[in-house]
Amino acid sequence: MGPMRVQPPAAWRPIGTVLVFCAALLLLLPAAAQTIGNHRALYDGRGVLQPWTSWSDALAREVNWYLKCPWTNGYPRFVVMTFMDGSDNPRQDRPDCIPAMQNGMRIISYLEYDTWSGRQNHGLLDVARSMGEFLVKENLTPDEGKCPRFPRSTGRRFAFPQPPDGGSQADQPYAIEPDKGGIAGTAVARLSTIVIMR
Repeated sequence: MGPMRVQPPAAWRPIGTVLVFCAALLLLLPAAAQTIGNHRALYDGRGVLQPWTSWSDALAREVNWYLKCPWTNGYPRFVVMTFMDGSDNPRQDRPDCIPAMQNGMRIISYLEYDTWSGRQNHGLLDVARSMGEFLVKENLTPDEGKCPRFPRSTGRRFAFPQPPDGGSQADQPYAIEPDKGGIAGTAVARLSTIVIMR
């Protein structure tokens, strides 16, 4: 005579059925159509996710979207604010901005894209120049103090120039972040070299 088989209580059977059903659904999930962002996920034969478009097309789309951005007070809106909706309007819940890093990295990116794309779009340099002008004309600390005329890491959107106590987010009112200032300084130096060369 073999071992005695113990039957689970009848109340547990529905739970077991649900668990088996859920496990079966989990096995089917990879086969279902997935969406990432606004694009249907595409996989190769090994199950590796594939790009929905080419690298050059993705870059061109990004740059062209920003080139169409409206200007405010002599600057594209994305230069003077960080948080905006898809219609280039400010998000009301985020009046803060991160100008030094945001514009510094964008200047570098625009200059690299301009070179990579064969310098075909003169609007790229115009926008990069406007970002540099914003950093130098609107975004420096006051002339006096511990770090005079240093690029601000945070501030307030649509402030021309940024107020002396314009720090936001986790920064104190007069705080600076040397790494962000370094990004902005490097970007403006590279931009000035290219503008002089052309």
